[in-house]
Amino acid sequence: MEWNKGACKSLHSASLPLSPLRLTSVSGESESRLDFTAWLPGDQKAGSFSLYVQPPSACLFEVEIAEPFRGHGLGFAMVRQLQDLTPAIGISTLTLQVSGDNLPALRLYKKTGFHITETLSYYLY
Repeated sequence: MEWNKGACKSLHSASLPLSPLRLTSVSGESESRLDFTAWLPGDQKAGSFSLYVQPPSACLFEVEIAEPFRGHGLGFAMVRQLQDLTPAIGISTLTLQVSGDNLPALRLYKKTGFHITETLSYYLY
């Protein structure tokens, strides 16, 4: 799946409610990897994700919302905050791979402006 900042005009931050999430990031195992954590007020870890960055694109992977917080829109808030951060890290395109069986993830990514670019019977990595 792919999201492109220039092609996604339908999502505007101004129309989104204020998110309770705060993102923090650290460098990952390599220079091109960034690991993010999403925190709720009170420093409760709500979720995390990683990026493999090769400007002007990045691959989103290891996306997770902690079990007790699923189904409350935090995945949406987390992905939207990432999308809002993309210019600051030199990214205009996000790509990801998701299993066709993972319907909650597919709904989330479609809702946040991702579109299917290719269907595979295996993961590339």
